[in-house]
Amino acid sequence: MNLGNLEWFDDATSATIRLTNGRGERLADVVEGRITSTMTGPVVYADVDGDGDEDAAAGLHSVGEQLVADSWSVWLWQDGRPLQVRRPIAVTSRCDKPIESVAAEPTGFRVRAFVAIRGDDCATGGSLPVTYVAAVRDGWPVRIEPTYGPIETCDPRYLIHPVRPQGATVLRTSQDDRSPAVTATTRFSRLLVNWVDASPYLEPGESTRWVLLLAEKKSGKTTRQWCGWVRLSYPLS
Repeated sequence: MNLGNLEWFDDATSATIRLTNGRGERLADVVEGRITSTMTGPVVYADVDGDGDEDAAAGLHSVGEQLVADSWSVWLWQDGRPLQVRRPIAVTSRCDKPIESVAAEPTGFRVRAFVAIRGDDCATGGSLPVTYVAAVRDGWPVRIEPTYGPIETCDPRYLIHPVRPQGATVLRTSQDDRSPAVTATTRFSRLLVNWVDASPYLEPGESTRWVLLLAEKKSGKTTRQWCGWVRLSYPLS
């Protein structure tokens, strides 16, 4: 696949940019001036959607004024041509450390990156290393290792504020009802969110909002947890 001469969707700016020989420029929408994007790699290959065709993953480095962002996207081989999956399998901003590596696995791409923890700041970037294998299911990027779920990391040190489950719930891999489900419709024992999503100062008139959370289900002395996106009505109880 010659990914360096294609139109890319840049997740950092939610806009498309045409690359020529791995580089492109466009007028900025969210910052002043121009945004320069450069394809990064090396490109890695694996069959991530299980159709028997080899797919690819490559990075895009975008810079413009205060914007510095890196993202890695999957390109599916479909009908004899590459098709980009818009949601990236890894993304960083100027306050994050660079994505350490993206490597091919038999059925996915192994991502090594860092997430921020308490005490980290924009000067140091995230300090907690994370490793996961990303794949594509029904056109959506998902984690398949160490557990099935969304690309985003559910850090149990911060998802500690319990909220009352609002009936039976389906956890999703993305903030979209069309994305693959992490679980079947389940009546969980409790849902754990971060302090921002549990804030009593959120707009009470807000109808529904996607929240990344940990869901717990107790069975006897055993408690299982799942990570996923859920629509929750506000205010939370």
